[in-house]
Amino acid sequence: MQRISRSVCLALALVLASFAAQAHDTRLPIAADELEVRLAGPGSPSIEFSFTAQEPILLSLDPRVNETAVLVYGTGANGGSTGRLDLNPLLWTPEMGGLGITGYTYSDPGGAISSVTLRQGELQVSGSSPAWPWSPAGTVDELWFWFVIEEEWLCAEADILTAAQLANVTDKLRFQNTTAPASCPAQVCGNGIREVGELCDDGNLVEGDGCSNDCQSDTCTTADFNSTFEGIQSIIFDGYACNNAICHNPANPNLVSQLDLTPGASYDQLVNVASTIPSADGVTILDRVEPSEPIASFLYEKLAAATNGTPTGGVAMPFLGAVLTPDHLEAVEKWIRAGAPEDLVVGETAGLLGTCLPPEDPLKVEPRAYPTAGEGIQFRSTAWELPANSEDEICYATYYDLAGLVPEEDQLDCPDFGSTNNPSGKCFYYNRRILLQDAQSHHSIIQIYNGTTSINDPGAFGDFTYKPNYPNEQGAPSGPCDPTQIDPATGQHADCSGVVISGVACGNYETVAPDIGTAAPTFAGSQEPYTDDLYYEGVWAALPMAGVIIWNSHAFNLTSGDSTMAQYLDMYFGDPNKRLYPVRGIFDISKIFIQQVPPFEEREYCKTYTIAAAFDIVDNIQLTDLGSHTHRWGERFRTWGPPNEPCEPGGPIVFSCEDAGCNCGPGDPSQLLYYSTTYTDPVALQFDPPMSLGTSIQDRTFLYCSLYDNGSTPDSPEVKRQSTSPPPPEGGFGGIAIGGPCPDVDTPFLGNLTLPGVACMDGPRKGQACGAAANPAEFCETSAFANDGDCDACTVMGGFTTEDEMFILTGTFFIPEPAAPALAAAALATLAFLRSRRKQRPA
Repeated sequence: MQRISRSVCLALALVLASFAAQAHDTRLPIAADELEVRLAGPGSPSIEFSFTAQEPILLSLDPRVNETAVLVYGTGANGGSTGRLDLNPLLWTPEMGGLGITGYTYSDPGGAISSVTLRQGELQVSGSSPAWPWSPAGTVDELWFWFVIEEEWLCAEADILTAAQLANVTDKLRFQNTTAPASCPAQVCGNGIREVGELCDDGNLVEGDGCSNDCQSDTCTTADFNSTFEGIQSIIFDGYACNNAICHNPANPNLVSQLDLTPGASYDQLVNVASTIPSADGVTILDRVEPSEPIASFLYEKLAAATNGTPTGGVAMPFLGAVLTPDHLEAVEKWIRAGAPEDLVVGETAGLLGTCLPPEDPLKVEPRAYPTAGEGIQFRSTAWELPANSEDEICYATYYDLAGLVPEEDQLDCPDFGSTNNPSGKCFYYNRRILLQDAQSHHSIIQIYNGTTSINDPGAFGDFTYKPNYPNEQGAPSGPCDPTQIDPATGQHADCSGVVISGVACGNYETVAPDIGTAAPTFAGSQEPYTDDLYYEGVWAALPMAGVIIWNSHAFNLTSGDSTMAQYLDMYFGDPNKRLYPVRGIFDISKIFIQQVPPFEEREYCKTYTIAAAFDIVDNIQLTDLGSHTHRWGERFRTWGPPNEPCEPGGPIVFSCEDAGCNCGPGDPSQLLYYSTTYTDPVALQFDPPMSLGTSIQDRTFLYCSLYDNGSTPDSPEVKRQSTSPPPPEGGFGGIAIGGPCPDVDTPFLGNLTLPGVACMDGPRKGQACGAAANPAEFCETSAFANDGDCDACTVMGGFTTEDEMFILTGTFFIPEPAAPALAAAALATLAFLRSRRKQRPA
């Protein structure tokens, strides 16, 4: 059969447009200098591109670390799709310049995508025969191109019905200088992401593989396997001959790894079992499968080495025959990230495996074993109820006392931490945290209470009751419990916790701990099921030997079965001989509530943060992490590295750089250090080795800006509404309630601050104040007597709820100087910003 020469030619002008920060992905409409797809038939591929945009969007992530892919599809009678085309991370090469990495190039002459050029504000993509998977048979209604880097999707579109093709082009669809679409489609079947409105999405448009080509139904009528792991056993371990007589089969007496992947034996041989050879770095021994963390699982490393060409210890798997397809590898990844269950069905794995499975199950993960005596300790939350098809965010307390569990050499005095629940006044050192939680978690924030409420006070932290954790055995105790009845082997009372209270960020918890808002610093947390935070060598932190932990947990259960949610936090003491420098936190909240973004507008705020600002000269500061925190209107967060002149956005309460006294604005593009566009999953930028800072004020000053969008375009986050904004938590900040629904009319607040009133949602008076009108609904009508007036739009202000905003720079650093007990407070309960799987290292 004759091969058909096909090509895609894409030259995309990266014109910044407003875009929405979705829950798990960000979509940015872009214009195309040139967009070309060859029609089915003979021909040779071609591509041209050259453009430089103002915004350095595409260099915010490293394609060697963050996944990249291309998707092209057309609509109409000749429509079709390439499906998601994943790019091999090993085929990216950095381009070097005077300031370091200036861009990346991708080359795969035999691949569906043969070349990519990725520079600051520039993108070129070429795909060619014979691997290019799709070309239209004729004109399509719309031609769409997508480029993804991690969870940031760029979309370009040519509308055949309204745009003019270039002259004298008969064998291709070719367009130049297209405009950016008003918005990227919120739902794209075949992009490998299950979006709202889709029942499945397996990254292709093939029927009969467990997901229909419209992503609206599972085409299976009967299940081929009872669980995801059963499917992995048959389709991968058996199907790829991983357990043949030469490899992982007990029939081979010379099997070096002693790993048995035959049916009935493989699960117990894999999960929580250490490998017998080092991983890719030649030193680290990983578990074969570390539940909830693929990148810490040696099985995944070896399978990915064959599929993606990434490094591994020993030889890649499979050793013989074909390598796993990207879909099959992703099925293994999703199974591990879901906690590696043996008998449950993990969402989306049916389509990836190309098979039929029963409906997905709610997922529970088995806790890690307690650290050995003298090595560390483990804090366990209790389980809170998460019914079928539900979402909640809650807070509750547990108590611990580690007397007898922490060696003397791992203890220190912590005089600057309250002793209400820690009468010994002692703290313990740690240099590593591992947080494991059930896969349905959206976020975990773990706080150490440092207030005046005692665990022995009547009613403190609510009534304590049993909430059995995993495994939830028959006959588990129920009813009231005493948290101070400590098990000396674990330092806790298993399954005993205070009242569970729903609310954002423990906003309703003041009823049982009145000073919770100011006396519970965060010391751990994550937005992923598994997070391993190991401090840089020699760096340490500390926590009281006894105390009350406040667990803030937000989780979803999208299945039809009831479940529970729990967390497990390991703390390791580290080597006393390498305990040199206390970890120090960056948590700049000096302008946390600076926002005042009117309805249907966007505004950007900037300020600086100087490490050790009180000192003229500080030598040898070592920066190890940078992060950020906003809420759902935070569309873009940028940080520029030193040197910077300190600046402020104005007076004590200011709203924009138009105000008197403002001397802050975006920084020099050459100094851009941090870029994040997804508020629910902000980039966690890590420096290894640490970034050494200079001694002057300017050399220790970081500039950061956040752009907030209150419904300025159709693709923006929806405008804030009065009717759907929850009230602020009582107690608020210093006894003042901050945030919540906007008032009906402009209202004075805190001296020179005015809270803007409600405004029209649509019509000729869209965005205008309407609360003072005699008939607000009539005032906001789109036309006379339309009876559609809606007076409900609010200005986005700072506040504590998710319907308000925050502006926070986070990070960690240390100063290489001898650690003395007086420095202990610097490392007590250091805020750990929500860790993300999107960890990246700077270019």
